[in-house]
Parts: sequence; structure tokens; C-alpha cells
Amino acid sequence: NTDVNDVNMSGAFFRISVSRYLKNGLSVQLATSLNKIKKGYNYEPQDPLQNLSFFAVDTKVKYDLNSIIGGTGRFDPFILFGLGYSKIDKISGFNLGAGYGFNVWVTNVVGLNFQSDYNHNTKPSGTDYFQHSIGLVFKLNGNSTSKWR
Repeated sequence: NTDVNDVNMSGAFFRISVSRYLKNGLSVQLATSLNKIKKGYNYEPQDPLQNLSFFAVDTKVKYDLNSIIGGTGRFDPFILFGLGYSKIDKISGFNLGAGYGFNVWVTNVVGLNFQSDYNHNTKPSGTDYFQHSIGLVFKLNGNSTSKWR
């Protein structure tokens, strides 16, 4: 649905993730999210506002596309896929997820992260959802072979 009112975040919301570089452009990411949803899918203006809680935790494998296309300086694109668990109000289940994103490095260790994931619930009665995030990324280990990676 192209209606931008389908889902609306409210209150304090967050997404925290930790990644660990393995090798050959692969990293593993563990993330958790907490939020409230005020408007649901196909929400109509005359419908009463909902007050649904949202919780998700997932682990995904990230692949750095610079491994294929070569170094891109401060721009660091990636794709990711993996498994997770989500609970939207009383509906919970395991998810299969895939997405893409990129980091824009401001310094060697600080950057901006942009990521978009699609999560498919494995239960027929489950809830599929997109999750978009923008945030800060910090490298805790400065032992990088490239100036911007």
C-alpha cells in the first residue's frame, strides 16, 4: 500500500545493533528494536488509534559490496539476510529477513548508517514488515586495512 499513514511510530523508539567483521567482506549483525505503533496497515482516518507494542530481535549476515565493486571511499554499501523474532502486540513469530544499506564514513571510525530490511514472518497468521533505520555507526576497533572501511 502506498499510503504513508499505514504505520506510524510514536513515543520513544530505538534500534540498537552490534556488528562483528569476520572476513572476506562478511560481518554478522545482532540487532534489537522497541517501538509503539499508533496506526496500523490500512488505517483509515475515522478508525480509532491503535496502541500496539513492537519488539524485534534478529541476527543477519552482512556482505560488504565493496568486496565486489572495489573501494568506494567514504561510501560503504552492503546487503544482508538472516533470521529474527518479532512481536507486534500479541502476534509473535520467527522472521526471515533481507535488506540493504550503506554507511557514509565521516572519519575513520564514525559514520552515518542507512538501512532498510524486509522481514517475513514464517507463520501464516504472522505480520510481515519493513524496518527502516538511520543512525550513527562507530568502529570500536581501529585496526582497519583501508582508511574508510
